[in-house]
Amino acid sequence: MASSIRKDLGDTSHSLLKVTVGTGVYMMLSMLEENSRSNPKLALKILTYLKAQLQKVNPCELETSSKLPIPSIAENSFDSVHSTLYTIANDSAIHLRVRTMALELLLVLSVTRGTLNTLLSVLYMLLFRFAVDQSLSIRPSLVRLRRMRREVRLDLPSQRNQTLRVSVAPAVGKPRRISIGTDESFLYFHSEKGITKIGTGLNNTNPGFVAGQVREYRGNEKSSICVIGDKIYYRSTNIAPASLIVLSTETLLEIGHVLRNGEGTYATADNRDSEASAASTSKTGDEKEPEHDEEKKE
Repeated sequence: MASSIRKDLGDTSHSLLKVTVGTGVYMMLSMLEENSRSNPKLALKILTYLKAQLQKVNPCELETSSKLPIPSIAENSFDSVHSTLYTIANDSAIHLRVRTMALELLLVLSVTRGTLNTLLSVLYMLLFRFAVDQSLSIRPSLVRLRRMRREVRLDLPSQRNQTLRVSVAPAVGKPRRISIGTDESFLYFHSEKGITKIGTGLNNTNPGFVAGQVREYRGNEKSSICVIGDKIYYRSTNIAPASLIVLSTETLLEIGHVLRNGEGTYATADNRDSEASAASTSKTGDEKEPEHDEEKKE
């Protein structure tokens, strides 16, 4: 009876927590953003309090994980904090001390969450939005990150998998020219025997089981591969004019390519402006050479 009642109240308590936490975070961030312009002293007080609270947390303790209480609520709250701090630090109209404190807090947040996007936000600000001689208290956070020692343990789905040893050499060939990528469920190998997909034992896959192979696919090439989502990005010196070949993780077959200028089946950033600039610089240099030769003749 009691367990039934708790089960019935589960969704209600989850919704209540979501509303309560979401409202509290929204009110605090709204107050911070508004007072960062009109009342810098209050904004600094809020930022100092937040920084002190996060400094009590160990590095990467708040990383994305199912161990967080109500992960979705925690993630949304942290993302809101990141967005607000980034906006404040990037606004040149806000008092410099407030912007500096927001940047320092962003760094502390990136260390406690272990998130690359937050750390890159701090790096962007340091390179492009703050003066080189600006006084910033970032060393303590970087020292904490450097001293951190973490052990990553992969929990395999069964005791059998924990003790299993599998050799993939017969499927992928000699290790002299092998590139490897993974999406956790499978390992993807490119070697002299082609491109191969082998189970890891995670996410209901069989460890060591060859789930797919395209034999002799560019087997004479030395490559590097990267697996992102449902695509394998293949790079080699022999695929010009393409910069990358895109394959499907499902079928291991080519589904497109990316050209050097960012265009192609899967378009990326357009780099033509940089190439045009480089060509213009080269051309200017070429035009100056005859003048230099004429001076020599004189």
